[in-house]
Amino acid sequence: MLAASLVVTAITVAAAGVATLGLEDLKVVVDDPRRVPSALDTVNSLAGACLVAVLAAWVATAWWLVDLRRVADWAAPDYRHRRSDWWALAAWVVPIVNLWFPYQLVADNSRALGSRARTFWPWWIAWLLISTGTGFVSSPSSEEWTSARDVEVWVTGMQLNAALTVVGLALWWRIVRAATRAAEAAVARD
Repeated sequence: MLAASLVVTAITVAAAGVATLGLEDLKVVVDDPRRVPSALDTVNSLAGACLVAVLAAWVATAWWLVDLRRVADWAAPDYRHRRSDWWALAAWVVPIVNLWFPYQLVADNSRALGSRARTFWPWWIAWLLISTGTGFVSSPSSEEWTSARDVEVWVTGMQLNAALTVVGLALWWRIVRAATRAAEAAVARD
């Protein structure tokens, strides 16, 4: 699961790097919207690869959360989880509830196992910002850029989203490792 998250982050950073290095090439789209610069073509290809990696990360994360919940239910049967275990898959994609259910799932499973990670809000805020930023910088059609400034704003958005993704990965990595260690310790005590 962490490997899939790492791949998503690497692709996001690579796309931002391509957009940054190809900024001048991208600006020609303003004068000729039918022209697809190589930088935009590469960013669009990376976006497709990122979508596949995000889907893999989603499945891996859901699987990890289900397994974590099983161990938590076994190790701490009296712990009251706020959500059913089936939300491990659905919580990330169901509109509205995806704004807080995943946070609750991760926090509850981790806390039930006695994870050393005490706060989950920094990661969750980063996740929400990444999700919003990804929507903002998703691959544009060349007709959307009417000035060089539009292109510059888009590239800046790509850079900010890449930075947030790196921060989010670091925070996620800490939570996953702490929860996994707590689950392993709970099983080893048996």
